Amino acid sequence: MDTVVVFTPAPGPGFESYNSPVGDVAPKLILDFHEGVYAVDTGSGLEATTTAIITNFTTIVTGGGDGDGISRMRTVGGDTPQIPISSFDYVTASGSFLIVGRYDAVAAFDRSFLFNYDVNNRIGCTLSSGSQWRPFLEANGVETNLTAIATWTTNTDVACAAAYTTDDAAASTDGATAVTDATVDVPGIAASSFAPTTLLLGHDTDGREPGGGIQKFIYWGSRLSNADLEALSS
Repeated sequence: MDTVVVFTPAPGPGFESYNSPVGDVAPKLILDFHEGVYAVDTGSGLEATTTAIITNFTTIVTGGGDGDGISRMRTVGGDTPQIPISSFDYVTASGSFLIVGRYDAVAAFDRSFLFNYDVNNRIGCTLSSGSQWRPFLEANGVETNLTAIATWTTNTDVACAAAYTTDDAAASTDGATAVTDATVDVPGIAASSFAPTTLLLGHDTDGREPGGGIQKFIYWGSRLSNADLEALSS
């Protein structure tokens, strides 16, 4: 049975290893729950931080709670972990992310990552009822899913890297060739009156809860190349 403990590790070593593999682009946010490496860029480059930047967050399942020695963030007791966008140097028009996590059938739906603009405008990733991993963008209440690019296997880590900008999005899972979409409507561009406020981890604004644990989440403030996405998810 998983043991849940309060865990605030010391920041890890330098952050160069988290740069995108092909373009060597430095991220804006690093949350590596297994390695205990946390860093944010507030405009002057990456600086070490702790999980204190995440509000409504108290727990990490540590030391192999899943039986494999990997520490993962899990939401428990109704926690809704989130990061104010003002906490790091966020770029509205485009971005990229890597998320590594696992599905364990705790819940039917999983919104493991979400930029929440408002209830009708958001960017994120969902695990559908068919256990398919779907990066998505929603603008003015219309949700656009990228092509389902992976089927999650219960209790197996999956790595997904995705990127988006105006009319251009792509995603790669576990090193597969990036799936592209040239019609996406990026929130905050199509609806310029909206501005992002928070990054939610593990919960959606409509009450959907996580179906597993998050090992790593990294965000870049630009649209990385497809080659970078494929390398990151490998």
